[in-house]
Amino acid sequence: MAPRSGVQIRVNPDTPRENKNLPQTPVTPEIQAERAQLAAQNEAQKEQTRATIGMEIANLRKQLELEQDANKKFELQRQIIRLETFSNIQEGKNISDKNLQNEIRKILEGKNTDTYRNIDLLTLKSKGIDIAPLTLVYKNKTDTVSTEKMSENEEFVVNFGGNMSLAQKTGAGDIFPATVRQVEINGIKAERGNNPRPGYYDANGRYVPIYDGYQVKILKMGNATNEDSAAIQQRLKYTEEESRQQALSFNEEVQMNQKGAEVWNNPEFQNRLQAMCSRLKINPEHLKVVMHKESGINPQAHNRNSGATGLIQFMPKTARGLGTTVDALYNMSASQQLEYVEKYYSPYAGKLNSPADLYLATFYPYAIGKSSDFVVGSEISLAEAREIARQNPGIAKFSNNPNGITVAAFNNYVYA
Repeated sequence: MAPRSGVQIRVNPDTPRENKNLPQTPVTPEIQAERAQLAAQNEAQKEQTRATIGMEIANLRKQLELEQDANKKFELQRQIIRLETFSNIQEGKNISDKNLQNEIRKILEGKNTDTYRNIDLLTLKSKGIDIAPLTLVYKNKTDTVSTEKMSENEEFVVNFGGNMSLAQKTGAGDIFPATVRQVEINGIKAERGNNPRPGYYDANGRYVPIYDGYQVKILKMGNATNEDSAAIQQRLKYTEEESRQQALSFNEEVQMNQKGAEVWNNPEFQNRLQAMCSRLKINPEHLKVVMHKESGINPQAHNRNSGATGLIQFMPKTARGLGTTVDALYNMSASQQLEYVEKYYSPYAGKLNSPADLYLATFYPYAIGKSSDFVVGSEISLAEAREIARQNPGIAKFSNNPNGITVAAFNNYVYA
């Protein structure tokens, strides 16, 4: 599904003061008029969003009527189900509790299937909404997915519908209930676990992520535990905190995700990317995770403090070592930057089998292949290891080693 332009909701600037004893600004007729105008604009934009989803469903139904190819009809039917599910949830249909209905509407108001976020998805889940129909389709049928009806040997296809926030942050443990104890994700058997997050882990204890198009088969059902429930609550709490720390407004995050989607879906970029990944023997979806975390898949992303620039945030020294400069990289398109992305990863071709491997190659290549308790920078000195941790608190908080960031902590950060 091609990404659409986001509907931006203006926020009323006249938020109430926390200290009610402070004098309040008089509400003049001009302020009242501005508030009324903002409210009217917001309502109009929300209605526009609803109308857009309705038109998209109508267009898909027309395509379905004309389509002759059975496989394409199958895909169209599943797209319609997904959009209708989102629309029904957004409108609060089938929710008898009026208070809950209003809460759901507030979470999704002014948003569509491209612009709602992972935090929105998890908040819906915390309210008792089944999010499986928004993120999964059956592999062999067009029924609406329901977690209540899941059973062993059922097969699903992950469908984030081009939504960048969902694709980068949502895991199988967010979607499947804890009663699903064992799954097969793209051929990898994985057991339900909770460390560092609710999800599924392979025989070596490594978290198994999911991406658009991945296939998931339920191998074993069982009973959920109290630990499962606590982990799910902690997951939501962490996501809310992360969202606050990023200090991104909804519109800013939407714009960032849309920019990334535009770059990622560009045909020229995709052609070069696929060829490059084939040569490097890496999964394009794994590289997508790294690029999204580093730059939002924005070739012009630039860190003023460090000078890091581009899709994978090339440092000035690194850029020079690759035969270019960060200034030159800044002026390149995403497709042009891939030449230097490939140069950077070439020494590790065939060794990067997961997003964590790729990210480690980007962040600290020396640690590739090291044991999970290896502390990044410790081969130089403990002082260096501690300095790296100090400069990267977002990663360091996942480490239980006081001397710095372990490989295990780094893996946990990537999949958090």
